[in-house]
Amino acid sequence: MPQSQPQPLPHPDIVRPATFTVAHPSPRNVADPSPSSEEHKEQLATKWWTAEEFRSKGILCREGKYTESETECIRNVISEYMERHNMSEGDLLFGANRQLGFWAHITRALPQRRVGSVFGYVRRIYQPLKSGGKWSIEDDATLAQVVEMYGRDWDKVSEALER
Repeated sequence: MPQSQPQPLPHPDIVRPATFTVAHPSPRNVADPSPSSEEHKEQLATKWWTAEEFRSKGILCREGKYTESETECIRNVISEYMERHNMSEGDLLFGANRQLGFWAHITRALPQRRVGSVFGYVRRIYQPLKSGGKWSIEDDATLAQVVEMYGRDWDKVSEALER
């Protein structure tokens, strides 16, 4: 029988990929720690935790810039939801009677995103005053005048500046 050769040690400059570990293994959470776990997807869609809180519970979530396909998916889900419930964009996203289940509904379409992240992103992309463009020196002067008139009532300042 030939003797097996000892395996060479990896070069110290080679970085091995990190392994996923669960902080406190138990029969419940060892089964599927991957982000594709249905339980984890549901928690991402319904729990308003920070990314750090999810990571501390062993749940991976995607952070950072949204892709074009994610944005398109969000727009499609919102459009379908508005049509099904006979609602306008304003009623749905900014109205006092918005439904909290709506945010979980959108987030389920993006299974690796947190509901809080989706909420913030949707509010930004549908912001009705976001088309104000870059701030100019003239805008600074106008802002100073409007603040003199309204003080720090930012709703009135925003309305006067149309931003």
